[in-house]
Amino acid sequence: AGVAYSCGQGGKGYAGTDDGGLFQLTPRSICGALLDKQICAIAAGGIHTIFLDTAGVAYSCGFGGEGRLGHGDELRQDTPKPIDALRGTRICAIAAGGSASFFVDMSGVAYSCGSGPLANGREWGRPAPTPRGGPGVLAPTPLEDLLGQRVCAVATT
Repeated sequence: AGVAYSCGQGGKGYAGTDDGGLFQLTPRSICGALLDKQICAIAAGGIHTIFLDTAGVAYSCGFGGEGRLGHGDELRQDTPKPIDALRGTRICAIAAGGSASFFVDMSGVAYSCGSGPLANGREWGRPAPTPRGGPGVLAPTPLEDLLGQRVCAVATT
């Protein structure tokens, strides 16, 4: 665990550095909400990033379309921001997909936000799935068909 660094495309908060869209060739520390945190995991989606600190707090930044950041809206977030919907829930695993984010808490409950087949439950049998590109699940929500199962990790491609 330690300080988080990023490099590459910085536009729209993708890299969490709020650098005005400059392409960073060398790693740069990510400040803001992560300044005094010990980061133990990072998950990068195509245009958003999720961070996890050693206290079990999840943060996200980047393009907020379809609710992929979990902040209850679709706004861009230039620097990492704690995900308020998970406040008081200790997260132990994270994953970031193209338009969705996934979280697992210490008791084994899996959550998702964003859009696409896995984020809105199409694969899990929830009614009225949201197609990719449409309005998504704006805040992390437990994956209903996995309730009662002890999930220990998540991954996506």
